[in-house]
Formats: sequence, structure tokens, C-alpha cells
Amino acid sequence: MKRAVVALLVAAPLTVCADPFKVQPVGDEVSDWAGKTVVVTARPRARFMSYSRGKMAFGLLGIAAAAAEGKHIIEHDGIENPAHRLTNALLEAAHDRYGVGAAPLAPLSLDSDDAATIARAGHGADLVFDVRQTGGSLEPLLTQAGRYFVTSELRFRVIDVASGHLLGDASCVRTTQLDPDLPTRDDLLADHAAHLKAILGAQRDFCLEFFKVQVLRLPAS
Repeated sequence: MKRAVVALLVAAPLTVCADPFKVQPVGDEVSDWAGKTVVVTARPRARFMSYSRGKMAFGLLGIAAAAAEGKHIIEHDGIENPAHRLTNALLEAAHDRYGVGAAPLAPLSLDSDDAATIARAGHGADLVFDVRQTGGSLEPLLTQAGRYFVTSELRFRVIDVASGHLLGDASCVRTTQLDPDLPTRDDLLADHAAHLKAILGAQRDFCLEFFKVQVLRLPAS
């Protein structure tokens, strides 16, 4: 099966036909999903990078500083890992549509990206729903001093445990870079990063609908 490529989603509304991005949706095997069990993954969150113009000018040192600042924002302001909420919502949607149920297994804690390895870890279930955050950042818009944009990167895969085959796969990248009225860094981080959390939440929810429609083949909400 062909590997899915990243779907770069900026400001377009979500419809089944409006996003010309290549993904790997699940196939006709969904008609046999009723009664099957799903185990989910519990991936470590990706680094959240917080850049400034100064950090971007210092190469590897700047990258390290951006990672450290991003880690501080995540921990200090209590920003959640979006994969957890996505996982629960996707499993609930698949249950409602196809009749799958949660396997009596703990979430799979692993770092491997290999479908066969993940399938072996999911022994005891029929399917693995692998949701992970692959990146995120807070960056200055270089063409507009003082204004910052936010990016989220997420991935969802469906893996068959018995065969180790990848049944569905898509990546979702959502950014505010092209928004007409970007906030300042202070605006984003004020009040325990309330504005930043709202943007990240909206990006997560957009990707949830994208995954439902494009991977699980569910009707658009």
C-alpha cells in the first residue's frame, strides 16, 4: 500500500471533496469490523518548539533553545497532549459507525514507527489505532515584526494486528501562518497561554474531523 503524504491544512474548510491531499483511507474491510477490538497507542508527545527571531539566527544552539522554551511553555501552562483526546474521539466514532470496541489492554507505550512491530505489541486486539503528535511550534512571522503563528502536526494510522498491515494512514498539519491578523507572543501566552491553548484546540479538532472523514470514511460533521 502506498504511504500517505502530509496534508497541509491552512485555512480551507473541511469537506470530503475540497482537500486534494493523498491519504490512505481504510478499505472495504470496515464491513467486517463489527465486534472487533481496538487497542490504542500512548505515544510520547513531540517537542513543541518556541522560536524567536534571535533563536532562529543561531542554528543548532537556537534549535536547542527553542526546544527548551517550548518545553517550559508546555509544562508551565499545562498544555495537553492532543493525541489523547484525538484517540478517544476516533475510537468512539469508529464504535458508533462500525461497532468496534475497546480491547481489554493497556494503551501501547512504544516509540517504533514500524507497523509490524506495533501489531505485535497489540497482540490480544484486532486493530491498533495509532495516534501521535509529530510536531508543534510557535514561530515569528518574518514578514511582520512582533506577530506569531502556531502550527500543529498530527498523524493517525489504523493497523491490522493479525497481518501487521497498515489499513489507514494520514498526517494533518494545521497552521495559522496565513491568518490575516496574527497575535503577538505576549497575547498568545497571557493568562496561562489561554489564546495559544484555544488555537491548538481548534487545530486538534480540525484534524479530528479530517481523520474521521479521510481515514475512517465517516460522513463530515
